Amino acid sequence: MTATASKVTKYRRNPSSNYGVQVEPIPGINLTAQQMTVAHACDRRYHQFTYNCTAVNYTGSVVGSPKSITVVKSTSGAGGTAYITVNAFNVPTTATIVTGGTGYVTGDVVMVTDATGYGQQWTVTAASGAITALTLIANTAAPTPINPVLLINTIQITVGTTVVLQTDASMELFRAYFNYGADATPKIDYGQLPIYFTEPWRNLTDGRSTSWDMAGQASFSTKFLLNQGYQQVSIQGVLVYDYIRNTVAGEIDQVTYQSYVSSGNFPAPSLKIIKRQLVTPQLNANQTIIQPQLIPTGWPILRMHFFVPNQNSIEQILLVADTQVIQQGNIGSQANGAVPDQLFELLVERGFNVGLSSDGLFNDYSYVADYDQRTQNKLKVTNLKLQLESAVAQNMTILLESLETTYS
Repeated sequence: MTATASKVTKYRRNPSSNYGVQVEPIPGINLTAQQMTVAHACDRRYHQFTYNCTAVNYTGSVVGSPKSITVVKSTSGAGGTAYITVNAFNVPTTATIVTGGTGYVTGDVVMVTDATGYGQQWTVTAASGAITALTLIANTAAPTPINPVLLINTIQITVGTTVVLQTDASMELFRAYFNYGADATPKIDYGQLPIYFTEPWRNLTDGRSTSWDMAGQASFSTKFLLNQGYQQVSIQGVLVYDYIRNTVAGEIDQVTYQSYVSSGNFPAPSLKIIKRQLVTPQLNANQTIIQPQLIPTGWPILRMHFFVPNQNSIEQILLVADTQVIQQGNIGSQANGAVPDQLFELLVERGFNVGLSSDGLFNDYSYVADYDQRTQNKLKVTNLKLQLESAVAQNMTILLESLETTYS
């Protein structure tokens, strides 16, 4: 494992003179084979982390799509294709010749090109100028961008002793795709994992109110648990922050806020943190009532995203909050279209991207309370009844987004 981060302490920002947004490398990344940890400063307001993940990362080839062979050093060899086999961690292990090319001699070194992998070299065995076999040269592959869903198992962000975000890379990417719709693809490069505090899609009113204002907190840290086995792993990041304070009177720059503090007349901090956590109930075939204690209601609910291994198998939902029916209807067309979809249309009409895979992750349905992206439109509830109709018995994961107004 390797990790490097630019030293920014030499150019440390002065909160008394910088009111605008700052963009800098994330310092202090500690990377091991098992996890990545980083402690963040508690003197600023955070908007976004973007992590760039790299590792040895080959896709392998399938029947009908062999990889091209390019010459690294040879007397006169040219051309050729091969199928490469990769292990569970995208590392090449063997190669089978499809066409051997011409002009090769035993001992030549070639490289098999790949859509994402780079640098892996192979020693040639040749006969009559054609390659007959390839032998892997160990440790010649170079790291390239890798899908963070493959590399990162879980994500945990803690403020003080409170775990405010407990999720994984696929869920964080899903949220971006779900909100950005079809425009998500150019906004997130391959290998990137954005973690949004100030959610850029909340651009109607007071979007920066969801930023994480850390001023005065005891500690703020991020931990990734990693899937072990990948080679030459590196995770580096960029943070976006400023020194503005979120208060009940609105945004106030640090200098003005401190002057209010000195005078003993300052507005109270105002926090609107989008907390994320995963809930994993079991669904029966047909009707299942999710036990109320499984879905935390201590904070107002903004959204619930439902994921099941059997796509399009959740058929109906009934959501009752404090005896009031909040939502009821069919999810997806059923009985060959005789039972029309009643709920997905609501999401589509409001600009959400439904049914789009974020690296293989599909949501069967999303309940959204804040359709217009305003956090004040939330489901504040004491007793929650969630009833789902599932075509089959299966495990389900609910990504719960709630509005937390304190860190502890």
